[in-house]
Amino acid sequence: MDQNKETFKLSSTDANIVKLMYPEPKTGTNAYGNWYLYGVEIDGRETGFFATDALHKKLSVYGQGAKVSITKEEYAPGKSAWTVQALEGTQPQAIAPSTSSSTGIDNRTHDIHKQVCLKLAVQLFGVKKGDMLSDTDMVTIDANMQSLLSILESENKVKHLTNPDNFSDKDDDMPY
Repeated sequence: MDQNKETFKLSSTDANIVKLMYPEPKTGTNAYGNWYLYGVEIDGRETGFFATDALHKKLSVYGQGAKVSITKEEYAPGKSAWTVQALEGTQPQAIAPSTSSSTGIDNRTHDIHKQVCLKLAVQLFGVKKGDMLSDTDMVTIDANMQSLLSILESENKVKHLTNPDNFSDKDDDMPY
């Protein structure tokens, strides 16, 4: 995206229908933390918006040309989150599954982790008992499950969580 193009702020009251113009957003860090500038097309004009970390994670499963609806939804009094839904045949990109052999986790533990991550991914997606899932829904749930699984089984990503130096009680080896 051209740095000189104007950006817009996502509407917090209406659905924001956008087409992603590039494979990835421009990224950087400033005094407020990480920023993600997404180049998008809205109503035939090219513009962009800055996404939060949480919104970026949801958008990162989509590639160039994806058409999505971004909506802000309140999930508790005074608390809200962005919801991203694929439109017009857009499919999330498949995330490569993690391999348990590279992390030193045995097959039984990997299977248990996968079951837990699937359950969490379904809960995060908001599936209610008896709901029918579309192919897009299943791909999204699978992508979320694989992301959770890669975090759970990646020693580098969670090493600081189990480091005893990070806790006041040195006898515990877990943060809870």
